Amino acid sequence: MAVLKGELSLAEAARRHGVSSATVGNWRDRFVDAGKAGMDRSLPGPDGGQSQTERRLRTECKELKLALAEATVQLRIWQKGSAGIPERTYWRRLARHRAGDPAKGPWPAPKADAVEATAAK
Repeated sequence: MAVLKGELSLAEAARRHGVSSATVGNWRDRFVDAGKAGMDRSLPGPDGGQSQTERRLRTECKELKLALAEATVQLRIWQKGSAGIPERTYWRRLARHRAGDPAKGPWPAPKADAVEATAAK
């Protein structure tokens, strides 16, 4: 530990323990590598032992799937027409829905709302 902190040189630590400085250097490198490997391994918690990188990639994948589903639904709606809902009204309703506000008006819910649950699976 003193070598890592810079309190001792490799040569001085080797003299104290009666080994070569290359051996002390190998010990230091193995210690550092083991620490890095321990940090990369799975972390305890409700994530099922996934590494941080795996969790980040899974979250990004879910977000991309949802964005793709929304874009697909919007494209279908624009291709088939808005089912009697003016476009401006549709966008306002979608914004309110995402904000958690209840829907107003006699129109049916936008098709994008029904797809969000399917896309999340």
